[in-house]
Amino acid sequence: MKPYELEQFVGFVLQACKTEQEEDGTHGMMLAEKITSEWSDALVKSQVRSFSEEGAPKYIHIAPSSSAEGLLKVSLSKAGVPRNYVVFSIEDNLSIGPLSDLMGRQEEMERMMWLTNELGHECFLFHRHNYISSIQPVLKQIPADKVITIWIGNTAHEQIFLRLMLYILRDVQAEVRVINAVDSFHMVESEDAKGKSSAEGEEELPLMAFGQMDTIKVVPLILDERPYLLSDEEKKEYAREWLQLSRREENLRIWRQGEFQFLPIDAYDERIMSVINEVYNSIDTIDENDKKGDYIKAGHIAGILMKQYPELMDAMFFEYRIRELIGKRRLDFIGAPTALYRFYIKPTK
Repeated sequence: MKPYELEQFVGFVLQACKTEQEEDGTHGMMLAEKITSEWSDALVKSQVRSFSEEGAPKYIHIAPSSSAEGLLKVSLSKAGVPRNYVVFSIEDNLSIGPLSDLMGRQEEMERMMWLTNELGHECFLFHRHNYISSIQPVLKQIPADKVITIWIGNTAHEQIFLRLMLYILRDVQAEVRVINAVDSFHMVESEDAKGKSSAEGEEELPLMAFGQMDTIKVVPLILDERPYLLSDEEKKEYAREWLQLSRREENLRIWRQGEFQFLPIDAYDERIMSVINEVYNSIDTIDENDKKGDYIKAGHIAGILMKQYPELMDAMFFEYRIRELIGKRRLDFIGAPTALYRFYIKPTK
């Protein structure tokens, strides 16, 4: 944001506060919402204007999470890519919860409240600059002379993210490329492994998500330049698929063998209980740091579940379902069930 734009916004805030004082401060919440809205609008205008300024970046990268955005920025820097780019991201988990009407700020806030209430984490409420409704107005106005690259992997969230981004970009004339970083890494790894012994067991968890990767894996992909250029018809098809996804009522989505599967939110509960019972029956073999008496650390269970069901690849989801199973009195617990490392569980007798 330019200094004069910031000055204009500060002037607006001061004037709004003065008006609020004159009204005896009876509309504090409305003022806070108005200031937040004005700030968001000012940021959008500044970002859109920056696309056409002298020396504006030519390359637009879009990542599926704020952590993936950070990974991508560091990787681009380590790869020696000139700073002729900008990186955007969203902060969400599109594999869980309702997807309808995400284009409006109010509707998206309702989704974030659903995630907060169900998953028990307020983190979704503190990334407003990464909300879809915040970046949508910017992405929709990307000029035709830019090059857009969308980074994904093989999780439901990242595959839905791809379709959502292409729906938002449906009227943008710029070139759009996609890098499935997970597939590309496996391809490079396979080529490098020819004639060499297999190196199994290096991954603690199956590599499914771009957000799982590190710079050691991503930098070679940047240097190797393997993006897939989407045709106009492919872009339209992905946009149509987003509309189909957003109309479905199931609250759990997984990506398996190149296809979406739609499930009720409790679809994995019996499998989770089966794993917990199996681990509990061999509790004597568990490290002392992962148990307390005859209770097992919830984080230890979540790690096993993520390896066994990599299509979910989300510790927060397993924490959510474990808490639900506690609520249904199928699990006993000790500790504070607010984070996986803070509480221990066992099957209810």
